[in-house]
Amino acid sequence: MSKIFAAVAGLAALVAAGTAGAADLPRKAPPPVVAPVPYIWNGVYFGVQGGGMWNDTDGVNYNSVAGTFWHTDSITSGLIGAHVGANYQFSGMFVLGVEAGWNGTVNSNYSTLAGAAVGSSAPCSPGVAFSCQSRINDIGYVGGKLGLTFDRFMVYGTGGYANAGIETAYLTNATGVTGFAAQARHSGWYAGAGLDYLLYNNFIIGVDYKHYDFDSANHDVATGATANRSVSATADAVTGRLSVKFNPW
Repeated sequence: MSKIFAAVAGLAALVAAGTAGAADLPRKAPPPVVAPVPYIWNGVYFGVQGGGMWNDTDGVNYNSVAGTFWHTDSITSGLIGAHVGANYQFSGMFVLGVEAGWNGTVNSNYSTLAGAAVGSSAPCSPGVAFSCQSRINDIGYVGGKLGLTFDRFMVYGTGGYANAGIETAYLTNATGVTGFAAQARHSGWYAGAGLDYLLYNNFIIGVDYKHYDFDSANHDVATGATANRSVSATADAVTGRLSVKFNPW
């Protein structure tokens, strides 16, 4: 029995010695806490967009009876296009950018407004036998952006120069035939706002709204023709966007 007690006592002594030795060993420091890397908006980007636009046109028959007018009501059409731009982030959460883009209309029919008697004050007055027609074929733009970031999100305002290809015509009501067609490029401006979301530092998805205002331009059918008109236009567009971003610097 004494031998058993001696063995137990010896084992207890070994355990105590091991515990004391372990306590004397240096403790391993915990791994450092790594702060998350902030999302950076700097870089060049390019992408595509698609959405919808509603627009109308307004003007006068400048070779017709004085005081007559040319006008069409609002029409909605689809848009598809592309864009390219660059962003520079400063002071932590502010972004300054520049962007250029082009949108073409899809499924764009003429907006048509029935005509009234020549010389009347009606908005479309080429005569009761005709109707005014118009459509925007494409829009190009270039301008600046100023954004405010919240990590992956950026809200921004935008504005600059715009140019549109606008087409007008007269519809002969009795036959349904479109004639006296003319078109011109219209300069103007745009202003709007948008929201972007940054994916994996390389992909951006977003939604964008732009209001366009285009100056008057002459739509001439023929020299001195009474069907000639001077037309201006406005448009509003909402598009969804997908961009690829890279930072060459």
